Amino acid sequence: MSKHGGPPAGGIEQHPGNADPGLITARTLHLLSQAAIIGVCRGRMRNLIRHLDMLATNPAVHAEVRSACEALLRQWRDAQRMHFGSGSGSKAGAP
Repeated sequence: MSKHGGPPAGGIEQHPGNADPGLITARTLHLLSQAAIIGVCRGRMRNLIRHLDMLATNPAVHAEVRSACEALLRQWRDAQRMHFGSGSGSKAGAP
């Protein structure tokens, strides 16, 4: 557990392509919960979008989960543009 009560973040940021899908899912659920309970800030939204993208594009993740993450990813990217503008602090082409 991290200091914030969620799953540990270690490994995901350093090696997103090699991260365990279960750990990515746990982190994504934690970020979604934090967004609902605490609210959304630019950093939390950017991290959530990054995690959804990792799940949506990982062939080891079940097809239904990938599909759901793709839909959520579109919605969160739209929300990011609406709340923070097109220059949301992420690099061009990145989530």
